[in-house]
Amino acid sequence: MRYLIVHKDYVRETRDLVAECDVDDVVILVCGGERSPEGETARQLIGIQQTGNADVGLISVHRKYQKAVRRDYGLDASVSIATLKGGKAALQEWLRPSGSTVPVWKVPSEAFLEAVASQPGFRSANEALDRADEIDERRYPFANKAARALADYAAAGARAPAGLPQFFAERGVAFATGGDVTVSYTVHRGGNKVATRTAQWHLKEGDRTTPDDAARVYFHTHDEFVLLFRCGPHPAGDFSVSVSID
Repeated sequence: MRYLIVHKDYVRETRDLVAECDVDDVVILVCGGERSPEGETARQLIGIQQTGNADVGLISVHRKYQKAVRRDYGLDASVSIATLKGGKAALQEWLRPSGSTVPVWKVPSEAFLEAVASQPGFRSANEALDRADEIDERRYPFANKAARALADYAAAGARAPAGLPQFFAERGVAFATGGDVTVSYTVHRGGNKVATRTAQWHLKEGDRTTPDDAARVYFHTHDEFVLLFRCGPHPAGDFSVSVSID
């Protein structure tokens, strides 16, 4: 994995650029105006330091912060960019060096069908993928990463000890616990209704844009199962689904 430490004001632009470059090995760590790593970013850097040989980039972080990363964690940044406006080309080259192979991304429905088939604990509503392939093609990398991330979550028994935001960030996708869409879902087992609940959890790419340009993946968990409700463009409103865990 590669790691980008990014000032909070540039996180959205950086995520979009990572998606445009079709890479799935980059984890974004967020910092503010502090002069050295703090909180979750500091904890992640300790883990990176222990693994050794990590490739780290910095975007719009203070010089003292850069020195602290080198001094306290033994990590030298292979790219350091003051602002994305002036350093976009350098970041693009770091993300996808000249001559590197461009990944071939599956259409979203295929990516999710393979992911669900790969894990017994990953279950899908019948209509979950009806609009999956209506996602804009430039969002296909996101859909592929989301499918793999949810399969990983299912493989872990729907457990993420460090928290879901970190779990999904490490896999290159953004996680949200709430929003303007609520899913009403029913879980069936052995022909019996075992749960009826609501949820707003989703993975996302594309904020402050048109519904057709905003890709969303709605899901939740029941016991050790990961339940896929919908993959597609941003829904027009609330919706209901049923999932079987037989």
